[in-house]
Amino acid sequence: MIDDKQIGEDIIEKMKKIIASNETAIFVVYKSDERRLLPTKFRLSKREQVEKIEEEYTEFLKAHLDFSIFNGSKELKFHAGEECCDLIVSCLTYLHTFFSKEERNKLIEYVNEKNIKRKYI
Repeated sequence: MIDDKQIGEDIIEKMKKIIASNETAIFVVYKSDERRLLPTKFRLSKREQVEKIEEEYTEFLKAHLDFSIFNGSKELKFHAGEECCDLIVSCLTYLHTFFSKEERNKLIEYVNEKNIKRKYI
């Protein structure tokens, strides 16, 4: 007799096979209650937005280095995560400023499919 744990494991294996054979299934199967980062409402010129990304990247690198050196600090870990999120937001803002929704969707689909094929996801 198969127990509930075995049934669950079988379902997970079948889902993995479906996802591996159909990259778009990942968007249907994968649901998360994890919060998402949003782009800012500010619309800068391309040059200014790239400078903002560079600024956030520099701040992230410093925070990451501080966290790496003093690994036990919860505050430094949080700060590194915060700066990473700030960097992501500046990149999202770039995408929302200079690419249409359709273009962003195509880019996201392309990058996700590429990463699935490379087995990063």
